[in-house]
Amino acid sequence: MLIIILAAVTLVSSVVSPLLFQRRIPVSTLCIPDPRARRIAAALPWALALVCASAAGAAWFVQSVPLAAMAALCTTVPAIIALTVTSGPTRIPASVQDLQDAVAGLDAPSIAFHFSDAGLETPTHVDMWIDALDASGVSWYVICREKRHHDWFRKTGRAKSVHAADRSALRWAVAPGVRAILYANNAQKNREMLEEREDLVHVQMLHGDSDKPPSYSPLTRNFDQVFVSGQMGEDRYARNGVFIPPSKFVHVGRPQSALMQRGKRGPVKTAVYMPTWLGQYEDTKFSSLERAAEIIERFGECAPGVTLIFKPHPLSFKHPSWPRIEKDVRAALRKFGGEFAAQDLTAFEAYEMADVLLTDISSTVIDFLFTDRPQILFLPEGFELDELRYPSLAAAGQVDPDLSNLDAKIFDAIGPDRLADPRKEMREYAFGADAGSEDSRFSEAIRALACAPTMAILSESDLDQETLKEAHRCSTPKRKAAPRRQNAKNRSPAAKSARLIRLRAKRRGAV
Repeated sequence: MLIIILAAVTLVSSVVSPLLFQRRIPVSTLCIPDPRARRIAAALPWALALVCASAAGAAWFVQSVPLAAMAALCTTVPAIIALTVTSGPTRIPASVQDLQDAVAGLDAPSIAFHFSDAGLETPTHVDMWIDALDASGVSWYVICREKRHHDWFRKTGRAKSVHAADRSALRWAVAPGVRAILYANNAQKNREMLEEREDLVHVQMLHGDSDKPPSYSPLTRNFDQVFVSGQMGEDRYARNGVFIPPSKFVHVGRPQSALMQRGKRGPVKTAVYMPTWLGQYEDTKFSSLERAAEIIERFGECAPGVTLIFKPHPLSFKHPSWPRIEKDVRAALRKFGGEFAAQDLTAFEAYEMADVLLTDISSTVIDFLFTDRPQILFLPEGFELDELRYPSLAAAGQVDPDLSNLDAKIFDAIGPDRLADPRKEMREYAFGADAGSEDSRFSEAIRALACAPTMAILSESDLDQETLKEAHRCSTPKRKAAPRRQNAKNRSPAAKSARLIRLRAKRRGAV
């Protein structure tokens, strides 16, 4: 009987210990204030298992309860001594102590903004949301995964931030009162925060609302809420075969656009050309940057009295061909009196300057819709486009990849503007009928998150199966086959991450 009891205790200990060490049962929730005591509590089940195993072995070998008890005692004393020694003093590593001090110095935040992007020199994806978040009145801060972004916040004072270099630091980086985590891109390190703090509400906001693949990434299914500008943003996922329960979407408008002047402002005096970056994968190569010099020259010939300002995407500067492109662009700008935008000019400042916008398929198309002013859009080479997948195209003058109709689109944009009515309809579809300077939907959504209970997770299992089947059927409309077949090597990271989605859904009981 003794052997059976000892074996049972050993089995229970072997189960409890891995749970503690793998943080399925966080040691921090054991109400033990001292860090060393918490480490001892986590290791005690292992010691207990060792003690019981020794006692069971002795009992089996000598068939004597007193000897077994003596063996257990002889094992317990060294085990306790070993635990006390190996747990060490209450000294905390300097990096962890600095992080704890930084979090303790925050103003009781209820929202954290997790940000990682190794390719960006400055955290522009966060910077564009700062004013809107501050206007909500909710205390928040940024968890930076790259130190240069943390240093940027410290230097500029734009927002409070802490630096969590690796996954192990995330447990210290989240302040005690935080209810929700915000995200602004599809960075791979987002997964670490999603897995570390499944008890919080995770919200994907992205950094732009466009018809490009990152704006309907399957990775978005991992999040508990998805902030979109309006119905267009919600429909985009279903239109491209990515089903997300409708209850996860929150329409927040485009708070960055709320203060922009709307409507045409008389004769066209200034045009802004904002090409997107060249892209790393076949399904995101929408840029006209390789044709930029020719576009600038053609615009100068068709609209000699209009000043053209050239503002490339920040990631364009990192492309190997950028030095050649920049040289040709600057030469074309000098020829026709154009200007190269200052590096500190924000996208929304550029929109405000523009009487006409020249751009590619990107968030600039939808953002500029808010102004009700004309825009010219350059179609990418090698893609077969249709309005089903790219509805925002209907609001812009579409220039063929060979630029054969560029002159006609320029003359229409600076003259009769035949797309004025379709543009207004698309604006309402993108932002909602109530979008305007008094639009408070974003602030209301942030304040709701600040009061949200933890574990506010909605999975597909919360929906009845008939609704789920119907939504899935509607999310995969018939459309033309893609013009190019992509092999696994050329797919974007979002296309390679379907397995992550299934695994996280299983942990939450959704599958």
